[in-house]
Amino acid sequence: MRWEQLMSVSRRQAEPKTRAAAQDNTMRRRLGRTSLGRHAHEDSMPDWLAALLRTKGEIKTEGVVPVLKQLLEQSKTTQYAYLCHESVHHFSKLKLEGGFCGYRNIQMLISYIIATGFKGQEHFKGRLPTIFEIQDIIENAWDRGINVQGRIETGGIRGTRKYIGTAEELGNTVSNPDILTALANRSKAVLPKPSQTRKLASRKLAF
Repeated sequence: MRWEQLMSVSRRQAEPKTRAAAQDNTMRRRLGRTSLGRHAHEDSMPDWLAALLRTKGEIKTEGVVPVLKQLLEQSKTTQYAYLCHESVHHFSKLKLEGGFCGYRNIQMLISYIIATGFKGQEHFKGRLPTIFEIQDIIENAWDRGINVQGRIETGGIRGTRKYIGTAEELGNTVSNPDILTALANRSKAVLPKPSQTRKLASRKLAF
């Protein structure tokens, strides 16, 4: 057998192993229920839940922070407290909606951008994005090559109930005005590295 033929056979034998190794490496990086919740492996949420989110939207309360500030000032045990901007709206879960806390926290952040006229607010046109629109923001960012590790770790989030990074870590990143603008621009969303920021969605947003 000629040398060229030997090299060709060697390459053909090595290619399946290389592909298998690459696939195995990808599988090892896929996160499970501990990080993404009990619906980590679903392809889509139930139709009834999708309909609920589309028709009911969100539970939004304005003026929470000023009241909280007043209570803290009146409390004799308060030594110091850190509050977010008074224009931030408080979002809570719909009954039966499940673990969408990360999305609700992002809506709180965007409520600040809109209410204060912060740089990038024009992209929202005065309206808060829905859970499905936030999923589109993130998926579109992955399509553009931004933080694509998130797609590998989650397997994609569009139309699912998988957990995403919560606002505690997200806030550290979007404190940069340039990133805030990118988050507001639905075609250029930027989120923290999933491996560094994804926590259980049960964690609370600290006022």
